[in-house]
Amino acid sequence: MNPTHPPVTVVGLGADGWDGLAAAGREALLAAEVVIGGPRQLNLLPPGCTAERV
Repeated sequence: MNPTHPPVTVVGLGADGWDGLAAAGREALLAAEVVIGGPRQLNLLPPGCTAERV
C-alpha cells in the first residue's frame, strides 16, 4: 500500500454534481479505478471519469 494514496477515498457528490465538487474531489474521482455510488450520482460523473462504476 502506498501511504500517500489510501486504498479508499470518500467523495460526497451532491445534487449540483461535478460543478459542486472541490478540486480534490474531482482529482480523486478522475484517478479512481472504481467509483461506487447510486445511479443518480454515477450519472453525474463526466465522460472523462473512466473508472469502473459500481
